[in-house]
Amino acid sequence: MNSEEDSSISALESCRAAEARIQEAQRLLMSAGRQSLEVCLRGLDEAASLLEAVASAGPYSAGRGDAKGAALSAAVHRIQRSAQVLRLQIEFASNFWRGWLQRRAGTGYTHQGLPVFVDHGSRSFEG
Repeated sequence: MNSEEDSSISALESCRAAEARIQEAQRLLMSAGRQSLEVCLRGLDEAASLLEAVASAGPYSAGRGDAKGAALSAAVHRIQRSAQVLRLQIEFASNFWRGWLQRRAGTGYTHQGLPVFVDHGSRSFEG
């Protein structure tokens, strides 16, 4: 096995690990809570570090037609799809909470179309 094959296997393992972290973040974001968010952020940070290491160690011959290249290419495409789903999940949650805050504490909109919120001090919205 030559060094390109070694790095290709390592890149594939790193991509699979990054994909697992992204999928775990998707699962964690389905339940609200500070601890879930902290674990999610740590996982996404690990995924980013893994992918940065793969990118900095490249280039790879993902299109060379062999099984390792095809597996690496497939892993990259799965990561892209998972990241897109995660982005949509985060945008939906952000829009949901922005809308909820606007309904609870909004007083209108600025000339730029941004919501204006009333500062109610340290009032809690629970219960």
